[in-house]
Amino acid sequence: MTLLPSRLNKDLKNYAFADKVNGFQLRKRWQKGMKDQTAFMITKEVTDRDPLVWREADIRARTQALFKEFCEIWPSSSK
Repeated sequence: MTLLPSRLNKDLKNYAFADKVNGFQLRKRWQKGMKDQTAFMITKEVTDRDPLVWREADIRARTQALFKEFCEIWPSSSK
């Protein structure tokens, strides 16, 4: 999960992860990637990865970390 402008999200949907991050040729123009088009820290955490890979294990680990942060910020009131 990451935050992107809706147009960028639509343009990036079917490209390889590295292209989504760094940019790619889209029709007859250069499409900037997520790295150049976001100021959101939640997105920078993904685009600044080294090495620049995004596997299922990476997604699961990020999901767990985000879930933990969400629970710390918005604790459950149902106890």
